Amino acid sequence: MAISTDDLYDKLVELYRKDHTIYYTGCPISSTHLCANWDLDIPESKFPEIMPCSRCSYSTQGEDCALLCNKRFNDLGLPNDIMVSIVGRNNSGFITAIEYEIGGLNYHIDIKTYEATGGKTVLELWRVLKCDVGVFVNLRTGKFIKINQDPIVQYAEYGKIYGYFSNNQYSFRGPYVELYNCDKPEWVCLQSYKDLD
Repeated sequence: MAISTDDLYDKLVELYRKDHTIYYTGCPISSTHLCANWDLDIPESKFPEIMPCSRCSYSTQGEDCALLCNKRFNDLGLPNDIMVSIVGRNNSGFITAIEYEIGGLNYHIDIKTYEATGGKTVLELWRVLKCDVGVFVNLRTGKFIKINQDPIVQYAEYGKIYGYFSNNQYSFRGPYVELYNCDKPEWVCLQSYKDLD
């Protein structure tokens, strides 16, 4: 069934806090859709392509009261007046492929939620750098973290890594929190140094 490009939406996935009482929705993250909130205490490692997105300016409410997001499809630059067919979805229900026809020619587009290439895990980077403090950027989300206690030791002792999140690499004034996705190969180290104390 063909639909208008205006009707291409991702249905946001329901996510929850660890106490199971406060709920949020999650968007599929793309290279241009980075409004996710890493400060929420959500076990998003269950959803590798989804991050909590509580202030999405692209979301609208659907007929069944579900939140819908069209950001990834706006980025395609397709004309509004063409009809497309959805030919692929992933396990989370996000659209992964569409097809359409213009001027008698058929087109197929694969639509990815994100691509993290060339990165390493924070643990791998820390082993190589042998630093005391490190600032890292996530290739998938564009978020920054600062770690000032050995993450290898933290992970061995607690099964978690703690540090600071930020939207830029120069200011880390937020709370000291659990850092998610440090074990995924999607990080680059921007700065590392030895503690002079």
